[in-house]
Amino acid sequence: MLELTPVVNGLTAVAAQLKAGQLAREEIPCYVGGGHSFGPSRSLFPVATSTLTLDSITTLKETKEPGDMIAVPASLFKDAMRVLNQAPISEAELNELALDTASDPKDPP
Repeated sequence: MLELTPVVNGLTAVAAQLKAGQLAREEIPCYVGGGHSFGPSRSLFPVATSTLTLDSITTLKETKEPGDMIAVPASLFKDAMRVLNQAPISEAELNELALDTASDPKDPP
């Protein structure tokens, strides 16, 4: 059985995908789920049903906050936290990397 451990929660969908991308680049598998929306529905047509989606009902029980969450195998928790706690690369560093990287001769002009 795969034992998943939450590493971050309460994220927007975009933030969750960006953080999952960071983990993937370091070859750390992860689960992105949640999508909790606690509280009243924002629908134009109110319905007398719960605002929880199926995924938010079946997501790990440790999550209680609204938003998406990321979980990793328990054995990779420390590695995942190391990756997620790294400072983001600055615009200046990104520009320097882009300028130092030779263009691919196969790219169209």
